[in-house]
Amino acid sequence: MMSMRYEDIVNSIKKEAGLNEEEIKLRVNKKLELLSGLISKEGAAHIIANELGIKLLDDISLRRFKINKIITGMRSLELLGKVIRKFDAREFNNGTRSGKVGSFLIADETGTVKVVLWGEQCKNLDEIKDNDIVKVKNAGVKENNKGFKELHLNDRSKIEINPAGETVGEVVLVGSQRQLKKINEINDGDNVEIAGWILEVFEPRFYASCPFCNKKAEVNDGRFICGEHGPINEKMVAILNLFVDDGTGVVRVVCFRDQAEKILGLDNNGIQMLRENAQAFEDVKNKIKGRHVVMDGRVKRNEMFDRLEFIVSSFNESDPRNMAQNLLKEVEFGKVS
Repeated sequence: MMSMRYEDIVNSIKKEAGLNEEEIKLRVNKKLELLSGLISKEGAAHIIANELGIKLLDDISLRRFKINKIITGMRSLELLGKVIRKFDAREFNNGTRSGKVGSFLIADETGTVKVVLWGEQCKNLDEIKDNDIVKVKNAGVKENNKGFKELHLNDRSKIEINPAGETVGEVVLVGSQRQLKKINEINDGDNVEIAGWILEVFEPRFYASCPFCNKKAEVNDGRFICGEHGPINEKMVAILNLFVDDGTGVVRVVCFRDQAEKILGLDNNGIQMLRENAQAFEDVKNKIKGRHVVMDGRVKRNEMFDRLEFIVSSFNESDPRNMAQNLLKEVEFGKVS
């Protein structure tokens, strides 16, 4: 169902009808009294707007919206933004339906929103890169269980990557999907973002996975078996372990598949070649150590070693300009001596 904040409705009435806030409030209260218990304050404001001939949601399918103007329940809207982060696609099965889902974050001059892709739309993730400008068409707006608005794409939706003549100004990174935490603040079960310097990189390990769903395969009678797809020709997938330090603490970071490839700058075949070439691994490791990174993921307690570990879902290298600006702010407010 389409929803619009009371404050936004009032602002539209003020702009279109020339009424002040007190006049609008009196009309809304009178309508609430008349229809006591039957409508909400927002509903009363909607009725007032309709009586004044103000179409709050007129022709939304024909308009392009800024991120801060989208409303839960909108359909078939168009939006332009710059890609600031991409998340891996994954298979899902919730008992009633199964398929593939992926996502990426875009931002414009007014805010940030997650774009969620279902089914065949996930193929677009192979073409999308950080800082690309994307035009999203025929998207719907939903609210996730954390209260954040999301753009959802279906079979009728379209994505244009770097469309000719389209530009996005300086983006505003607000409405983040994850909370940024210091390492000494993280707890088991957290889904957060951390930032820090890579202290150490360990030689990649590999496990056999299903080439269809990427789940770990089990060995049975000399054959690799996937619980969902049965006997398979296994795919060896890399696991990369790091130590990351942010000044408040150190945490072991675990990277699977695409994130391991992204950090190492190699595809899966290139990573496997490191197993047979110790010097090549040392060269790669020395390039990585000391880099400042930002990572999304979840915190999990390793019961065997009784320690917290950070499982990465998305990795990005820090922008040195942003780091310098944040450090200057901390110095200005006395957080750094």
